[in-house]
Amino acid sequence: LGFGEVAQFPFIDAPDSRMINDGYQTLEELGAVDGRGQLTTIGRQLAKLPVDPRLGRMILAANDEGALAEVLIIAAALSVQDPRERPLEATQAADEQHRHYSDKRSDFIAFLNLWRDYHEQAKHLTTSKLRQYCKSRFLSYVRLRDWHEVHTQLQQIALEMGLSLNQTAAEYAAIHRALLTGLLTQIGFKTEGGDYLATRSAKFQIFPGSALFKKSPAWVMAAEIVDTGRRYARVVAAIEPEWVETLAPTLVKHHYFEPHWEKKRGSVVAFERVTLYGLTVVVKRKVQYGPIDPVASRELMIRSALVAGELDAQLPFFLHNQRLREELASLEHKTRRQDIVIDDELLYQFYAQRLPAEICDSRSLERWHKTLPVAEQQRLLFTLADLTRDRASSVTVSDYPDTLKVQEVALPLTYHFEPGHPDDGVTVTIPLALLNQLTVSPFEWLVPGLLQEKIARRRLWRRCRRREAGV
Repeated sequence: LGFGEVAQFPFIDAPDSRMINDGYQTLEELGAVDGRGQLTTIGRQLAKLPVDPRLGRMILAANDEGALAEVLIIAAALSVQDPRERPLEATQAADEQHRHYSDKRSDFIAFLNLWRDYHEQAKHLTTSKLRQYCKSRFLSYVRLRDWHEVHTQLQQIALEMGLSLNQTAAEYAAIHRALLTGLLTQIGFKTEGGDYLATRSAKFQIFPGSALFKKSPAWVMAAEIVDTGRRYARVVAAIEPEWVETLAPTLVKHHYFEPHWEKKRGSVVAFERVTLYGLTVVVKRKVQYGPIDPVASRELMIRSALVAGELDAQLPFFLHNQRLREELASLEHKTRRQDIVIDDELLYQFYAQRLPAEICDSRSLERWHKTLPVAEQQRLLFTLADLTRDRASSVTVSDYPDTLKVQEVALPLTYHFEPGHPDDGVTVTIPLALLNQLTVSPFEWLVPGLLQEKIARRRLWRRCRRREAGV
């Protein structure tokens, strides 16, 4: 209408700025305004509906869910005073009558049951008898008429807006997803203590008059939350937390943690937690991390898949590099040294300098590798110079043979460098049939590469013995 900003409008009695902010926040939750406070398509549609914006949002969503007929009835019911009466002198009798309409999963469905019963009776009862029927059921005839009139008005406006009434009965999920669009901040999760944890760290309990009071579903939404010293949720229904994420994509926040490489998937995955105003609606869900953070995923892929060898793919360069690394690792065990192979950080840099920025999983790596010319594929191959330090040149491989020849029999040798471990040192495997035919002397000399260390140890041992003897 061209009135400008609400806060700048010259009201005779201006509302508190906090109320204006709360109003904008509610409209943003409903999708009626964007982050800049500008009216959206949904907002323009809501302006045509003469009801609370939350109820209007339910009606618009119901059209998409194929549940407009049911939600119009419920929205009209929430717009008027509850037609169910509960006089102090007959509370038990009233509760008994109202129980005919209750539903174990939803107080909203109770409105539908009441509506259908009332209109079924109205078909064949006179006005006088209909009033008597309402009185016997502890229902207010006047409020039921108000409800009917509001529904008629809302239905007419909805049809003029181009919305479509569903011809078949809507499912529970469709009805309540539509209702949830207007009640996103009035949901709760049942805690171990029995209370419900709501958005913004609030808590509430289900009102004792609700059909769900004793059922206490894990997740509920409420038409209203009243504070009477204790916070009670009135008119509640069981919901699925997955609906929240679907219906409020711009309101929920996604938190990701523990990103890691999964060999079987061939990609980096992480766990996701989804919250709505501080309330966790998805606790821990595994998701692909590549589209979320491609830079971190690329680094994790290189470190885990290529450097740590967790890649499950038959790529020639990877197989070659792994074989070479295994040979050098074996040489470190043989020489009892840990200064031959370069550290993992340098291996990471080798791959990081050669792989494109968009490579973050095994599938994209394989696709890219197929497009490389032979010369470029060669750049991915490790050489001894790439993997070894300068001091590795002092190692003579022939000094650490894989077999020991004794009496014309080549006995296999295995090397293990882990001080304190039972297998630490050089182990020779002797067939049982030869065990009684061999003497100890051929095995006392070790292998050529370890003789100097053995001699040095013996000299040290002799010096220590002399000192103990006082020589």
